[in-house]
Amino acid sequence: RFLLALDHLEEGDREIIVMRHFEHLGNSEVADALGLSAPAAGMRYLRAIRKLREFLGSDDASVPGI
Repeated sequence: RFLLALDHLEEGDREIIVMRHFEHLGNSEVADALGLSAPAAGMRYLRAIRKLREFLGSDDASVPGI
């Protein structure tokens, strides 16, 4: 279910979640890799997590396969 929800995120959102959770990079490492400031990377991560939670918390048929 998590992987299906991850697939529904936009590429940039998916990328930052993968970097943080699957590659185990810290916020400053993600910021460096993406050419962002640490606060910008943190905000982008927070927004991506919120979107992911929306997908995972949704029982709505608008997200196919979840």
